[in-house]
Amino acid sequence: MLVELLLADHLTKNPVADAAIRAEYERQIRSLEERGGNQQYRIRQIALAGESEARGVIARIRKGESMEALARQLSIAPSKEQGGLLDWLPPLQMVPAISSVVVNLKAGTLAAAPILIQEGWNVIRVEEIRPFQPPALDQTRDQVRELLIPEQRAALIRKLRTEAKLVE
Repeated sequence: MLVELLLADHLTKNPVADAAIRAEYERQIRSLEERGGNQQYRIRQIALAGESEARGVIARIRKGESMEALARQLSIAPSKEQGGLLDWLPPLQMVPAISSVVVNLKAGTLAAAPILIQEGWNVIRVEEIRPFQPPALDQTRDQVRELLIPEQRAALIRKLRTEAKLVE
């Protein structure tokens, strides 16, 4: 308990600096871009329990049925209420099996086959593609600060251990 009080007091007297927050924010943006996160995708999905059911849905979409209507009617995913439409996502925030397909599709293209993930078989269509638009630093400042606090706590503990003098 005393250690927690010491750490809390240290953070109160030495808050995470704005320069450190800005540097971490910029590092994360660079890292995301380096790992292929320079594009965002808006996809529509229909999640189904079986592969044959998913293949049947693909056939129905190819024949002209509305993917949005089919998602609302058949999908087991939470996105069914939005007609299967998901928000903008970079590939790194998608399930790897889905992102590996999505990055090879053009806008308006339906995946050729259903994709198996833990939750079931997914029928995927890329609705739109745009360049990655990171949130502004002001929108994420508190989240970045929270990421840096454990590092600052660990640095204090290392310093205390290094400077400690044992007395018998």
